[in-house]
Amino acid sequence: MSLDVHTIIVMFAMLSFIFSGLILRAGLHTKNINSVRQWSLASLFIAIGLGSSYFFSAPPTPSGKYAILLATTLIAASVALQFTGIQTFKSRRNYVWMAILFIGLASFQTYWFEFVTPNIRSRAIATSLLLSLGYAICASALLDDIKFSLRAASCFTGLSFALLSGLLLVRAIFISQFSTEPYSLY
Repeated sequence: MSLDVHTIIVMFAMLSFIFSGLILRAGLHTKNINSVRQWSLASLFIAIGLGSSYFFSAPPTPSGKYAILLATTLIAASVALQFTGIQTFKSRRNYVWMAILFIGLASFQTYWFEFVTPNIRSRAIATSLLLSLGYAICASALLDDIKFSLRAASCFTGLSFALLSGLLLVRAIFISQFSTEPYSLY
């Protein structure tokens, strides 16, 4: 039995939705972690973003284009919330302006490649590169100045962000070098 991409996206969205609830519930019981709400909201945004990308169709319809714009904006907001959550967790100054800029840039580039000069291939490359940068910043923030008591969790999560960043970078390179026109999301 093989799974199509739409089914995999829906399954991952549901898992992210459940994970969001679990993080929030854990945060309600352990009040010592001060960034649980941001991480829970980040997982919820990923779930909604991936769920809305389910409505994308090839060739793109106007409603599908708006679904992709919403999905990309929510996924970028998820990365931004991960970053601000890490800053809060480490009791550092929150760079909210950087998070807003990241979300705005993701929305702008998606709007540009969906509505102004429609090009799915370029949008996929630009989105992959932007999200790769966002996850690399999250990894750097987690792996910088690790407290001894949090070393295992910070290293595991930071390396996971670094791996995700690397995978998105490889995806961008693969799409730019090896995919043929017309490129499709699915």
